[in-house]
Amino acid sequence: MNLKINRYSFLFFFLLTGLLVEAQTVEPLRHHIIIALDKAGCESWIGADEVGEDINRLLTTEMYRFEGQKTKSKISQRHLFEHGDYVSIVGFKINEDQHDMNVYTLPMSLGKSKMTYEELSLEQLCDVTTQKWNLIAHKDNNYGKNPYSLVSVAKAYALSALQSDGQQVGRTFAILVSDKHYNGNNFYNEIQAFCNKQKELAQKDILDSKKILEKCYLVEQNYVIKYITSVEVWYGNILSPKGYIELYEYVPLQQNFRLTSAINFPTHLRAIRYRGGYRIELPLAWTNNESYRFRHLEAFPNPSDKAIYKTPSDAMSISHLNDTVVTFEVPSDKSVKSIQLRAWLNLHDGFYNATLMSPNEESPIELGRDGLNTMVPIEYEEDATILGLRMPDFMWLPFVGDQYTAANIWKYYLPFLLLILFIYLLVRPESYKAKAEDFTIIEKEK
Repeated sequence: MNLKINRYSFLFFFLLTGLLVEAQTVEPLRHHIIIALDKAGCESWIGADEVGEDINRLLTTEMYRFEGQKTKSKISQRHLFEHGDYVSIVGFKINEDQHDMNVYTLPMSLGKSKMTYEELSLEQLCDVTTQKWNLIAHKDNNYGKNPYSLVSVAKAYALSALQSDGQQVGRTFAILVSDKHYNGNNFYNEIQAFCNKQKELAQKDILDSKKILEKCYLVEQNYVIKYITSVEVWYGNILSPKGYIELYEYVPLQQNFRLTSAINFPTHLRAIRYRGGYRIELPLAWTNNESYRFRHLEAFPNPSDKAIYKTPSDAMSISHLNDTVVTFEVPSDKSVKSIQLRAWLNLHDGFYNATLMSPNEESPIELGRDGLNTMVPIEYEEDATILGLRMPDFMWLPFVGDQYTAANIWKYYLPFLLLILFIYLLVRPESYKAKAEDFTIIEKEK
């Protein structure tokens, strides 16, 4: 692979435009909204219009806009839900006669289709949360009797129940709709209360609390479940709320990510001079880190001291890493200070696998944005000299590739040529050319 940048076009690009144009159209960072409904004891009000309207308002009203990270003076803003974002709806509960947590969190359905990773427009979202909300929330999933919510594990299980089938998500949010009735005051007590009830009923198989804890811990190793806000659901009750709509974000723990953990590349690069500029070779290879999946990589010369958060139009685009060597040709004025890498990776957590780690400025810092924008510094080869001066390009012989060889040719042969010229000037035959003033005209007497 070669990326040749003519020195004049390179200077024209940076000096005249001063702007960087994206190398390709990158898909916007989609949000994934997971609506988790408590199906244990909430059926009487969970499908009420009030609930659906509150969810719709939470997702679309301007008061719940979330600011992205600042880059220079620009602030990236967007609503929690925007046109084309993903929406999934799951119900959670388990009956006292069940011991398999695989039935604890199940996708809700609308008609024959499951509501998982539905790519909705604003109009479709409004239709789901108003016209069809009662139908979805009250959908009979044949859960049985005596249900338990196990609210303490609902958020972790809601995420792990929605493994990606190729979907790419920038940020993931959970809307938990529940009466917040815990069977105990913490995770251990709630699970223990359920297991004790199973023992009272002489169940043959008791829920394995250790496996539940391990699954929740796996989620929390990769994400912080960050509380954002909540809405009380009164549903006509003037004394106390019937339930709550709580908003959370699954924040990936990738803020300290470094690209070297996923891709092998040198800590610095050496620029080798050639006739007309410098040539740089950048070797790249995948580390086989099972925590990440390679998506895309862009590399380009960077003339500044800071990372650029938009890719220039003439960047090298790499879709596969297989011991790749990328070659750049940069101007001879040494204006390029580094080769910048911008990588897109999937966070392969083993249970969700939808999180896209993006280097774009719209992506949160927690997703490793800064580490995905990596600058590899350049060390320029020392210039070859002739008589103490940098060898100019016009003295570079066409058949010579190495600058030192070219300089040595002149270093050893130039004195020889000068000697030949000196000798020639000494021994060359003299030829006299008469000048007019050297002659006197004498007139002959008559």
